[in-house]
Amino acid sequence: VSLPPFLSLHNIVLPQAVAHLLTKTDMKSMDHWGDDKNRINGDNPTDIRSLVVGCGIVPMLVSNLKSSTSGNEVYGQSAICLGNIAGESPSLRAYLLECDSIPALLESLTREVFQNVSVDNMNMVDINDESHAEKIIWSIANLCRGRPAPILEQVLNATPHLCHFLESNNADIQLNACWALAYLTDESQKEVLQVLEDAGILRLVASFLKVEGRPSLVLGALRILCNFSYGNWRYIEIIFNSNILEDISRLLRIMGGKDVRIEACFLLSSIIAEGGNLSRVDGYMKAMVQSQNLVQLLLELIRDAHMDLKVEALWVIGNISEVASDKDLQILIKMGIIPALCHMNMEFLENKTIIMILDTFGHILSLGDESKAILHECGGVEVIEDLQTHKNDEVYRAASYLIDEHFGGDDSDEDYDLE
Repeated sequence: VSLPPFLSLHNIVLPQAVAHLLTKTDMKSMDHWGDDKNRINGDNPTDIRSLVVGCGIVPMLVSNLKSSTSGNEVYGQSAICLGNIAGESPSLRAYLLECDSIPALLESLTREVFQNVSVDNMNMVDINDESHAEKIIWSIANLCRGRPAPILEQVLNATPHLCHFLESNNADIQLNACWALAYLTDESQKEVLQVLEDAGILRLVASFLKVEGRPSLVLGALRILCNFSYGNWRYIEIIFNSNILEDISRLLRIMGGKDVRIEACFLLSSIIAEGGNLSRVDGYMKAMVQSQNLVQLLLELIRDAHMDLKVEALWVIGNISEVASDKDLQILIKMGIIPALCHMNMEFLENKTIIMILDTFGHILSLGDESKAILHECGGVEVIEDLQTHKNDEVYRAASYLIDEHFGGDDSDEDYDLE
């Protein structure tokens, strides 16, 4: 069986090109490599990039970055090549990290961009070569991206540099630094979170929610804030005190991107669900309930949004209802949470979401006859009764419990004459 033409060509050409580069790394050689680098993005990049790596190019690229005599063009193209290879697969990324790609990139960064200034004294105003910094940070972001997460020790040294570049005036550098930190915090690794906390970036990242016209930056910032909020009330307190409710309301109302809205809902749910002790959760929840504009926006999403966004908005309301006082829950009922929940099409929801809705119905029913009557009027009792035939046992038991507990197991129509 003959190889595809593109692979046969590269099997011949690439080893020879790499062998040439291994013995000659002047500017002209790297210019040719740069052209070949662009061709790697062709019909079958995975096979070709794996072939390039197998030819021994990675150690040479790392060596170029560590050398003080390679020249800016060679540094930049070496960084781009590493970034392209890293972005292809977790296995190639892991190999690049084993080859000390990040230390090499950081060495080139401090030497060529900041003229050997220590990371603690870096100043965005003093950037010597912004173009080179852009390539380095992009490459580091690719080395941090993907699952499984990279080994912490291989990437941790990059975090102080990435924190500094969050303040860059270069939009691409700032964006790639933000997403690199989003990837690094994705596993909520304590060491990474501590470095970022020491750098004081949480309030800076929260301020990115105010940025207009840059949804990718806003999404990356939301991801970082979500990662920080999982299970750590101390971080949540910093985030919440950054006046994010107003910013999130604006994102839900104005930002057209579904991904941004979903991530904003994630953050709200996380603040409530992971908020620490009860007094803190109560404070966060009261602020959300009192922000009637925010609740109305969430209810609009539940009624009108695409299903995955609708579900995340549902979870925010469900999490608020879980910890709300009777008084605050009554406020939510007056704002219309009952019809919003009752009119959901249960057929398209995951079991855990249905159970969350049933739990919310339970909190509503516990308020007494008035709330029970509203639930009945909106068709909620019929929804609960129908769920008694659900094929999932957990859903069935949750629905049956509500009927038995609040309606005595009788036909609810006989108990409520709403005329």
